[in-house]
Amino acid sequence: LLDILVPDSFQGVSILRNSGNSDGETPVRETPVFMHTNAVVKQSGVVHWPWKLLKTYYPFEKMELYHLEQDPGEQRNLAETEVNQTDQLSGELDLWINRHLLYYSAPKYYKNYSPPK
Repeated sequence: LLDILVPDSFQGVSILRNSGNSDGETPVRETPVFMHTNAVVKQSGVVHWPWKLLKTYYPFEKMELYHLEQDPGEQRNLAETEVNQTDQLSGELDLWINRHLLYYSAPKYYKNYSPPK
């Protein structure tokens, strides 16, 4: 937005980047988007279009899976009926979490390596 270079140590991808189609349709994401919060709710999630998986750890454990094209309001949790999709996304999310835990547990890497993307 400010046309400033982003340091390698910053994680994430700008949601403001130009990724729309020329015909104005919503772009289909090929790269998963990961998220984590540890405030009132401790939760991790991944959106791998058109699927969204949420793992809640606190205040209670819960797994949620939504098909965002068919259910943009996230009203129908498909985690128990779409078991293969739930397992696949859960594996992607666990790998992302484990890579970050490994990186941040070893400060000696900070000087030579950027955080995992």
